[in-house]
Amino acid sequence: MNSEAEIIEEALTHLVPSSQEEIKDDIKAAKKRKKINNNTKYMINKYENQKLDNEKTRFNYDRDICLELKDLKSDFIPLFQIYNILTDKNESFKLKNCFIIKKNGDNIKLNNEIDEYFEEPIIVLKMYLLYDEDEYYFNIVKGILNLMDSNFEDSYKKQYSLCQYIDDKSGKNKYETNNLAFKNYCIAIINDINRMLNEYELNKERYSDNSSKKNEKEFLNKISEDKFEFLIKKSKIEYNHVLSNIFKTSNNNDDILLKIKALYNNDKEKYFELKGYLEEYLEINAIKNNNIDLNQKIKSMEKKLKEQNDKLSSQDKAINSLELIITEQKGNIAELNTKIKDLSDDNAKIKEKLDFMEIIINASLSRKVINHCRNIIIIKYKDSITVEKNTNKNELFKIVVVKDINKVSAKDANDLIDSLLENKNYCIISIINKSNNSFNDYVLIISIIIYF
Repeated sequence: MNSEAEIIEEALTHLVPSSQEEIKDDIKAAKKRKKINNNTKYMINKYENQKLDNEKTRFNYDRDICLELKDLKSDFIPLFQIYNILTDKNESFKLKNCFIIKKNGDNIKLNNEIDEYFEEPIIVLKMYLLYDEDEYYFNIVKGILNLMDSNFEDSYKKQYSLCQYIDDKSGKNKYETNNLAFKNYCIAIINDINRMLNEYELNKERYSDNSSKKNEKEFLNKISEDKFEFLIKKSKIEYNHVLSNIFKTSNNNDDILLKIKALYNNDKEKYFELKGYLEEYLEINAIKNNNIDLNQKIKSMEKKLKEQNDKLSSQDKAINSLELIITEQKGNIAELNTKIKDLSDDNAKIKEKLDFMEIIINASLSRKVINHCRNIIIIKYKDSITVEKNTNKNELFKIVVVKDINKVSAKDANDLIDSLLENKNYCIISIINKSNNSFNDYVLIISIIIYF
């Protein structure tokens, strides 16, 4: 709920701002009066010496008049609340759909009040409103009441007996007789309007002005007057002012049925058929309402289902994309496994070649060692040995000792060599195993024997 200051600020956006000359005339007129209240004195003292060519100063002048009226008149804020509702396009649109404001065309005077300043504005803010009771009634009170009268639906005006305060003969007198009653009257209208606005917000779809649902208004809120009159004539009853007033003063179908039941209780025979036809109509109307609500719920569920399907479809696409990635990765893994296998095979072949080369290298190294030993022996014992052609077909040459070596006779050495040559595959290892560090030349001689 807006504060009093906010209500005033909103109203000022719709009102014609005071001009520099108007403010000067206000101050002059007020100063000529013999008796003025403190509120008026405050306004004179505050603004008579100010520079009124400043727009902000003039706006503050209008606002200060409203603030002073707020303290002087208990009905000022409620009246301004009603004024704000009627001059707010958004709120007016809602109230039209709630059948409070007339819907058959926009009110020209109301539109001019909002969009462009009218030649005779509904409300004019002057300082005399602070001290002249007649001016306050005819300017503020009756101005807003006339605005209500020109915009409210007839049934709504009758419901709140709006004419009681507008009537040229008795309206002012009734207003002045009981100001508190008028204030409560305005508050009751505001509360009812706010109730309808809240209902509109809660049931926007019911009040939507959709051409495809042109009869929805009738089904959801209030029977049309033509339909109501048809049911009366169908019941063979005259459509008199009593029945017409029931329709116009009722807000909805429930109100109409309640008032028809009251007539039925007083005269059952006369209103029996009308009560039955109206109840039947409202029952059908309720079924249609339920169907509309059901269709709306179905549409809502279909929308949600579509959203879920779209979401699932999106998820399926994501899963398919992931599956393609996984398949691609599996292909990469298989390719890597093939490469690993190929590398393993290559490694095996390389190992085989290395093993083979190792034998060749070892043999080559052994042969070099043996050649080296042989050369050393030949150099060392060249005077004691000689190489002769071997009579054995398998051996081309053999070593013959011609002189004793290290106290071993040439004969024993030659016999040993012959014996070793005959059994070299068996004896060499045995001789080496039995040798010690003093083996010396025997090893070299055996090496030469093996070589040859």
